Amino acid sequence: MLLGGFWTAWGFLTVLPVPEDSSSRSFAYRMRRAIPYFPVVGMFLGLLLAGLQRVMVFIPPGPGGWLMVLASLILSRGLHLDGLADTADGVFVPADPARRREVMRDSRVGAFGVASVVLVLLGLQMGYAGILAGPEPWVWLVLAPAVSRWAMVVPMYVFCTPERDGGGMGELVLGRVSGEQLIFALAFTTLAAWGLAGAGGVAALGVATVLPLGLAALIRRRLEGLTGDVLGTVQMISELAFVFFVAFFFPVVPAI
Repeated sequence: MLLGGFWTAWGFLTVLPVPEDSSSRSFAYRMRRAIPYFPVVGMFLGLLLAGLQRVMVFIPPGPGGWLMVLASLILSRGLHLDGLADTADGVFVPADPARRREVMRDSRVGAFGVASVVLVLLGLQMGYAGILAGPEPWVWLVLAPAVSRWAMVVPMYVFCTPERDGGGMGELVLGRVSGEQLIFALAFTTLAAWGLAGAGGVAALGVATVLPLGLAALIRRRLEGLTGDVLGTVQMISELAFVFFVAFFFPVVPAI
C-alpha cells in the first residue's frame, strides 16, 4: 500500500510511466495516500535534472538554465504551470470569489495568466543559471524539485477548505492530509536538505516553504478557498523562491 501511494504520486506529478495499478481503490483514495510522497517524487526528478547537468557540463550557465527549466516542464508535463496561469487569471479579476473561481475553470488563458507564466519562467531561468554558475550545482538541482513538491503538502494540511463548487484536484486532497503524512513529508525533505547542503539547505527550505504558504493564504482570501490550480501555483512559486535564494542570496554551498 505504501508503494502504491508512491506510484500514484509518481504518475500524477510526472510524465514518466508507472506500473499498472490493479487496485480497486478510487482515485481520490489513492491520491490522498500519495500526498506524503510528493517530495520523494520531487527528489527523483531532481536526480534526473542533476544527471542532465552532468551531461551538459560544457554548456554555459545561461542556456543551461533554460534547458533545466525546459526539462523540468517536460518531466512534469507542465502541470503546475497550467495551475499558475489559471490562478493568476482568477485571482486578479475585480469580481466576487465565485466569479474568480469561474474564471479559473475557463480553459482560455488571459493577460494575467500569460504575464505570470512569462515572469515565473524568466525567474526560474535566471535562478537555475545562477545555480549552474556556482559550486556543486547538482546539490541544488536535486533539492529544488523535492522542496517545491513538499511546499504543496503544507497548504493541504493548513487550509482545510476545498473549492466550494466541487470538482478538481483541490476537492480530492485539501483538508485531507493527516498530521502523520505532514510529518513524514517534512522529515524527508528536511533530512534531504540537511544531508545534501547542511544549514544552507535547511534555510533555503524554510524560504521556499514560508513564502508560498503566505501566498496561498492571500489567494485563499480572494477565492474563499483553495483549488488544485492554487497548489500548482504554490509549487511554481516555491521552486522560484528556492532557486533565487540559492543563486543570489546564498551563493556558497556549505561543507557537506
